[in-house]
Amino acid sequence: MAFPTVQTVDEGSTNTAGTNHTITKPTGVANNDLLIIILDKGSTSATVNAHASWTELLDENSANGLYIAYRYVTDAGGEP
Repeated sequence: MAFPTVQTVDEGSTNTAGTNHTITKPTGVANNDLLIIILDKGSTSATVNAHASWTELLDENSANGLYIAYRYVTDAGGEP
């Protein structure tokens, strides 16, 4: 059995305060692939309200806090 490997890493940033940040699904995503989101919230504390299909692992409500969530792809052609 082969060990899991990272296939794609996509990065993005928002340089101004806001209430939305779009996460773009990488190309070539297939059913049963594992997607992981890791966000650094920047210099202000904020809470992330993730899409219901994501499982939240960490949401540090503090300055420079992290947010981590994951999900397995169930519809590769649609919503991640």
